[in-house]
Amino acid sequence: MSSKARILFVLHGWPASESGGTGHVVQALAEAMLAFDFQVAVAAPSNQIVPLSPTSNVVVFPIHVPNPTEWSHTWHQPEVDRQFAKLIQTWQPDVVHIHHLSGLSFGIIHTAKANHARVVLTLHDYAVPCARGQLVNEKDQICIGPSPIACGNCLRHISAIGPGRQRLKSLSRRVPHLSQRVQSLVRRLPGIQPNIDEIARIRIKSVEELFQAIDSLDAPSMDLCNRISAMGYRRPQHSPLPLVHPIQPAPEPASGPVRFLFIGSLIPTKGPARLVQAFQQMNHESATLTLVGKETSYFGSTQTSDFVKQVATLNPHIRLISSVPSKGISELLAAHDVLVLPSSWPENSPLVVREATAAGLRTIVGREGGASELDPFAQTIGPTGIEELGRALEKECQRGRSRHTVREWPTAKAVARWHIVNSYGGSVN
Repeated sequence: MSSKARILFVLHGWPASESGGTGHVVQALAEAMLAFDFQVAVAAPSNQIVPLSPTSNVVVFPIHVPNPTEWSHTWHQPEVDRQFAKLIQTWQPDVVHIHHLSGLSFGIIHTAKANHARVVLTLHDYAVPCARGQLVNEKDQICIGPSPIACGNCLRHISAIGPGRQRLKSLSRRVPHLSQRVQSLVRRLPGIQPNIDEIARIRIKSVEELFQAIDSLDAPSMDLCNRISAMGYRRPQHSPLPLVHPIQPAPEPASGPVRFLFIGSLIPTKGPARLVQAFQQMNHESATLTLVGKETSYFGSTQTSDFVKQVATLNPHIRLISSVPSKGISELLAAHDVLVLPSSWPENSPLVVREATAAGLRTIVGREGGASELDPFAQTIGPTGIEELGRALEKECQRGRSRHTVREWPTAKAVARWHIVNSYGGSVN
């Protein structure tokens, strides 16, 4: 592979502030690839690109994504495929490295292959095999994998007539005095997709074809690799992730209440409400809790974030912060002792756990998923209930304030080098 080769990254938002942990990884890798003298571009939905954002020498290609009016449009968008074909033919990338397809189209993989690009897919979550993205069913219970009936039940639970109705429900929440009337109207709408199980079957078949077409498939946790393999798909290769923000080791803390920290979306599957409930039952003289997360709609509902905000308002030992800039992450970690990530979905390989262990914080994480792979000293908890989580919090309070040995993680340049050799089929000096 020539050092002037062209690498096109594909994801669901740009820059990193618009696409969560995946965006931070791609932004770090893009800058690292530039350092190796590759030409680098990013393609993302145009409505998820912030204008005038600094992107170094990374070229940004916005893709207009029409609003989906039926379920098939959430993975098959002919208009997106046409735009992507024009982009491929014009820019002519050697490698198309896909990190997220949310809001795009499975067809871009076949388009890239048809135009002789090498296609790499990194799985950061379950959004390819799982229509809900997190491998949980309509009851937020962990799912073993796709099937027409199981996937049909999930889609039917979200909206039996397609994404249009779900979008209408979400929009109605912005106008509170009209919300109840709109919700009542939506419930009375007739079902126009009675064959939703068949739609799910078609999506599952499309996923099988997608995985077969990929040149290189990877994932940054052994847990995700194992689950994908157990579903009957090809097994991804285990890939590294970089530490995307510089993290300084936290200084040894002074004595005082143990300071717990949660960082993540305020949605049910991340577990913030569960954490708040467990914390409420503790002796508040022995601990404090900081939650960092923006209000986020979860399939049209903000119930979890509303609950967390209400409790934080009433409890002086709980603090809620909407966001922290990247340059403030080290300072935030240094001001806490234990990171708590009580997710009910099988997390893949959370960047926040890497950052916490790089600072020397202790962690409490779910035993389902790949988070526990990142900290051999972590306390692990099940995906539901508050009793076990409460016991884990109490145990950390008994330990008091202290630090773990700092863990070291690969740099973005080291991970870029790994992909060049192991995913792109090239070499570097």
